[in-house]
Amino acid sequence: MTEETYLQDEDKPSEAEQAFSSTTSKKNLSGVRGRASRTGRKGAVMTPVDFLRGKDKKAYMQNSEVKVYNMYEEKVMPYEEFKELPIEKQVVLMTKWRDEVGTNNIIKDMKISRKKFYSDVLKSLGIETKPRGRRPKKETEETSVTDRTDTETSVELTPTAPSGENTFIISFNGRLSGHALANRLARLARIIDGDGTYEINVEVRETNTV
Repeated sequence: MTEETYLQDEDKPSEAEQAFSSTTSKKNLSGVRGRASRTGRKGAVMTPVDFLRGKDKKAYMQNSEVKVYNMYEEKVMPYEEFKELPIEKQVVLMTKWRDEVGTNNIIKDMKISRKKFYSDVLKSLGIETKPRGRRPKKETEETSVTDRTDTETSVELTPTAPSGENTFIISFNGRLSGHALANRLARLARIIDGDGTYEINVEVRETNTV
């Protein structure tokens, strides 16, 4: 063996040195990865419920009450979905939306024209539309309230039953505008049974106001 070859073999680590180096490296890596928690606790992460015992924990782990919400109670649905609902539900929702959301937002969310909203939606449901224009003065409002007590318009509806007793009676009276009267009569027509028999007395008197 030449002197050069001997020196090269001497520079190589021995098997014992290699084994020691490998063991030391593994320990260092294990220390980094398996470092103890700062709280000094080992194991799974604890949550507040893990500290409960007995009845308290049992009560906490029981099923909670399920609440069902209708997303369209507060949000206006598209017109195509709205018209598929029962008439009673349409009237309830539309009345609620007009009070809380407003006409302009309803038209926007339904994606229909204003004309269609008034003619196809409100009119078909028998919902009275609010007249445009300025808000009447307080004196005018008080006069209107007084006028409503006068019996200027009256409608009485009495269906007859085989027993001769009235199953229901509908009557309303007051001084109304032509538009308001038309809406009320339209609502009345929606509850009439085509196969029923009714006694009806209608009196409409037009009044000239100065």
